Amino acid sequence: MARQWTDQIVQRHQLRVYADASMNGPNWRGLFSQAISEFNQLSSQKSLGVTLLATSQAPAPSGRGGADVSVSAANGEITLPYEGSRPVQFDGERLHGLTRQVHDPDINRIIKCHVFVPTNPQVQMPRGKRLVGPGVRMTILVHELVHCCGLSNSEHTNSGDLFIANPSVLLGSNGAAGDRVDLGTYGDDNLPQGMPPLVMLERTAQHIRRLWPTSSRRPNTGARKATLAGPPRGTQFASVDHTARSTRERRAFDRARSPQQPGRRVS
Repeated sequence: MARQWTDQIVQRHQLRVYADASMNGPNWRGLFSQAISEFNQLSSQKSLGVTLLATSQAPAPSGRGGADVSVSAANGEITLPYEGSRPVQFDGERLHGLTRQVHDPDINRIIKCHVFVPTNPQVQMPRGKRLVGPGVRMTILVHELVHCCGLSNSEHTNSGDLFIANPSVLLGSNGAAGDRVDLGTYGDDNLPQGMPPLVMLERTAQHIRRLWPTSSRRPNTGARKATLAGPPRGTQFASVDHTARSTRERRAFDRARSPQQPGRRVS
């Protein structure tokens, strides 16, 4: 289910996003800034009620202060600095992303998001694997940033926009630069349509706008605890993950999820 940020952040209508040193690697350098820009352009076009601002300040380990969102390129075990957080294995070569929402159980609101993208995302070719093109990598990151707005897997679309649940890759005829994420739709030329350019359906935009209303609300105060987001009771973990596959593979969608564990709070 979709979950709203705290009133203080909702009223700000902006999420501050931090990219750690792993995003300076050759496979992601420059794509973070591009993803921020692409999201903000969509926000302006769709009046989403929230924009993203890159910041050099990392999130505070306590869950309060610093950036609202962190972005990392990962391969291997992921552990978050919250009591009760269990390690998650993340394949740095798969075409997928992972967003972990951290919420305050007293008010059932998000206070932090942590995004992970694969360090070296590969696509299957007839003669082996290669790095997927930058357009696909950027689209993966923007998809995860939409999750950071508060959306869960339940709000995924089946086709037609960047929040598609079962994405696949249209391989570029002239190499990686031409790779696109398959929209699952066809143009007037009867050829499959792909991203970029990014597309957001009105359905996805409505989900975001509901979480970021333009009218002010009274802030919640006094809450000082944090737990990994789960069901409304805050008793389980919930992670958001999506996988893209090459259209040449067309394998069943394999959604990786972290083990369901009892939720814990941290003071």
